[in-house]
Amino acid sequence: MRIGCIGTGTIGSMLIEALSSKLPEPPDFVACNRSRDKIAALARRVPSLVMVATAAEVAQRSQTLFICVKSPDLDPVIDQIRPFLSPDHVLLITASGFEVERLEHRVPARVGKIIPSITQLAGGGAILTQYGPRMDRESCRSVDGLLSFIGTPLPVTDDQIRVYADLTSCGPAFFAAILQAFARAASATGRIGAGDAEHLLQLTWNATARLFENGITPEDVRRRVSVPGGVTEAGLAVLDPGADTLFRDLFAATQAHHLSHRPSPGQTRDKWPDTDRPGTSSGPL
Repeated sequence: MRIGCIGTGTIGSMLIEALSSKLPEPPDFVACNRSRDKIAALARRVPSLVMVATAAEVAQRSQTLFICVKSPDLDPVIDQIRPFLSPDHVLLITASGFEVERLEHRVPARVGKIIPSITQLAGGGAILTQYGPRMDRESCRSVDGLLSFIGTPLPVTDDQIRVYADLTSCGPAFFAAILQAFARAASATGRIGAGDAEHLLQLTWNATARLFENGITPEDVRRRVSVPGGVTEAGLAVLDPGADTLFRDLFAATQAHHLSHRPSPGQTRDKWPDTDRPGTSSGPL
């Protein structure tokens, strides 16, 4: 299996590393990136990765392509690879703000969108999927089958994608921020260091996640830990109203950012010039 990847930043490198470590037979990857240093470092971690100089070369050398660039950068990338695409190609973009239908109008390939998460490095978590009309049932099953080695594919619609991505793709960072704030507050009591507090919270978090895996629900955990009139109940009385307000504001902020950064038709940011692409080619695959 040969998989192409255009853009090996946070998302692209994560997908390559996750798939190369979780698939029974690691695929061959062909990839390009603006930063030679980043892709070279990734190639040292993933021996099956071949670096090439241009996005066009990636399209020529692979049939399934992950396009892991931001929404404003997609148009110039598509302009470069379009002459080399056919109906047999499958393009999977990771930019949540770019519409699948808009891309499908510009290329002959089958098109889909995936929103992965850092949790795929651990072989779990949800991967949001959205497939265009050209993606027949067999193509959808093929992509879902590939992704199932690193997570759980979950279909979403345009109006769902932002809030779902907040929960799945952004969620690990939000959880980590909460853990860090919890540890800082514990350290501020003067009775535990921040490092020790964070370590205890990680142990507690991991064990609580195992409870969820065994069928215990969040409500079960609250009920079994919080004794009426006890310390936990007193803490929850502070946490509940504050958390409700916090997360309402969080969803409002992510939605506003999402809407303000969606590219309008014709809006591009050409950062992928054909003659200025770092990387080296290792010859025919």
